[in-house]
Amino acid sequence: MPVVIFDLDGTLIESPTDIRGMKKSLIDYAANLGLKNLSISTEDTTVDIVKRIRDYLIRNGATKQFIGKVMEELNKIMDEFEIENVESAKAINGARETLKEIKALGLKIGVLTRSCETYCKRALKITGMLQFIDAIEAREDLLAAKPNPTSLLNLCLKMSVKPKDVIFIGDHPLDMECASNAEVYFIGVTNKPERQKLLKKKGGKLILKELREVLPIIKGRFGLH
Repeated sequence: MPVVIFDLDGTLIESPTDIRGMKKSLIDYAANLGLKNLSISTEDTTVDIVKRIRDYLIRNGATKQFIGKVMEELNKIMDEFEIENVESAKAINGARETLKEIKALGLKIGVLTRSCETYCKRALKITGMLQFIDAIEAREDLLAAKPNPTSLLNLCLKMSVKPKDVIFIGDHPLDMECASNAEVYFIGVTNKPERQKLLKKKGGKLILKELREVLPIIKGRFGLH
C-alpha cells in the first residue's frame, strides 16, 4: 500500500519552538565545554551546529564515550526547548482536512521529524491530527535523524513500504535532501517566498504553496480516483 509521509514543523504545524533560543543554548553549551573557534551562530541550522561540535571533538581526540555524552546533552537541550511551548502548537491551514482526505483514499500516513517523539505526539494531539497518523519516526539519535536518509528508510520499514511507493512532503531543504538520499519522491510545500526560492535553488522540482494542493498529485502518482 502506498504511503504519504509528512514533515512536522512548518508542514503540518506552525512550530511554537524557540529555535533561535535552542540554537543559542547549543552554542553556549559548546562554549562551556571549552570548544573554541567553532564558527557557528544562530544563523546556522541545528544540523550544522551539532555536526560542527561533533567534528571538533573528533579532530581534537575526544573519546567516543565523551562524544556520546555530548550528543546526549545536546539532544536533551533540544527536547527541553521543544516541549516547553508545545501547548501553543497550531495546525497549518488545511493540514487536518488534507490528512483526513488522504486517509479517505485508503492510504497510510507517516510523520518524519527532527523533533523528539514526546513533542511530536503532543503537537499532533493538540492540533487534532494524531488520529490520522499510522507511524512516527522522531529524533532519538541526533546523527541518524533527518536529513540522514536512515531516518526516512526506518520509517519505511516501520510502515512496511518500499521507498518507491512513498511520497514525502516537507517545507525545508533538509527534507528534500533526506528524500533524495533515500530515493523517495518529494513534494515541497511552503507559502514563504524565501523558502520557495531556497527549495528551487537546491533543486526542488515540485514546490506548492498550499497543503491541499498535494491531493491531486497524490492521486495521480498512485493511480487513485
